[in-house]
Amino acid sequence: MLITLTLLVCMTGSPNECESVVIDFNGSFYECTLYGQMAAQEYLASHPKRYLKRYRCTSEPIGNHTNEV
Repeated sequence: MLITLTLLVCMTGSPNECESVVIDFNGSFYECTLYGQMAAQEYLASHPKRYLKRYRCTSEPIGNHTNEV
């Protein structure tokens, strides 16, 4: 089963402007909960004008999203 890490990220200057970003995660739910924060940090390092509002590990994407690899 493919695990997805869904990040809810918002623009720093516009906190109401948010989007879901889905990252395919190669591992178990347990590993996703342990290492999901590190994956989120890597994403945020390459998108400095955004901040993480929340993240979630699921077996399928949640809502409208942008796929990331």
